[in-house]
Amino acid sequence: MVAGGNLELNVGGDVYGDAVYGGTSTIAGSFTITGSTRRGTPLDFADAFTALDSLSQQLNDLGVNGAIAAQYGNLTLTGTDPTLNVFQLPATALSGQWGITLEVPAGSFALINVAGTSVALEQTIALNGLPSTSLLFNLPQATSLQIENTDLSASVLAPLAAITFSSGRMEGTLVGASMSGDGQTNLPLLNPCFPVAVRAAAAGR
Repeated sequence: MVAGGNLELNVGGDVYGDAVYGGTSTIAGSFTITGSTRRGTPLDFADAFTALDSLSQQLNDLGVNGAIAAQYGNLTLTGTDPTLNVFQLPATALSGQWGITLEVPAGSFALINVAGTSVALEQTIALNGLPSTSLLFNLPQATSLQIENTDLSASVLAPLAAITFSSGRMEGTLVGASMSGDGQTNLPLLNPCFPVAVRAAAAGR
């Protein structure tokens, strides 16, 4: 765990590894850190923000090649591209939806671009054989992201967002401007081949 500023861990939990912070640290006695806890700056957050914000905009500019259908509180996302299936929807389309179902070819990646400044991810995701490492939600405009009551099998890129992860868990990479809450993040992370698929898709369109 790396915090560019202050690190506050004030509820029970675990960090399996080191905890490094740039400012001050407040760590509750009920929190377990298996590695070392120290002050340092192993990551340049300014450079990382610039790179991730640029990537988010690049992803948002990709052409849509997948279809979305809504029925009975569930969004079904269907794509046929063997490399990268791109979907676009407004944040309002997620409101009131309890589930998201993916129907894409085995071995492909899925990208869901969500437009809007305020986004809530509270849905159950049915991957139908797609690994969680191959699904990315991209929120290039979001300044507020609520993750709640969900088992989110996906990664989320929201470089401008203040994230409130109040409950539930996710398996994937979570990127935001800040985060608070009691949610749980687990491995595995986003597949490192995802950018390769993006470049191939961009070159072919």
